[in-house]
Amino acid sequence: MEIDVSLPDEFLKYFDDSPEKLQKINRIILAIDLYLDQKVSIGKAAELSGLPFDKFHEELSQRKIKRLGGPLSVNEAENELRIASSL
Repeated sequence: MEIDVSLPDEFLKYFDDSPEKLQKINRIILAIDLYLDQKVSIGKAAELSGLPFDKFHEELSQRKIKRLGGPLSVNEAENELRIASSL
């Protein structure tokens, strides 16, 4: 399913008159909003944004948005798993 969103033409001038760039940024912003509202996980938000996980994480960092929880790296996740498994 695809949804069309109407925006004033003026928005295009800020995106080099490229509807594709505007569509890409809209996907990212909507995915970030869903993530911040805790409606989706960071992985799902990355998927919805159309970005690989690491690029989505970079996007959050560039916007000074901190992760809402969970490990920040694979090493941290493995360490948490090791600790949980030993309990």
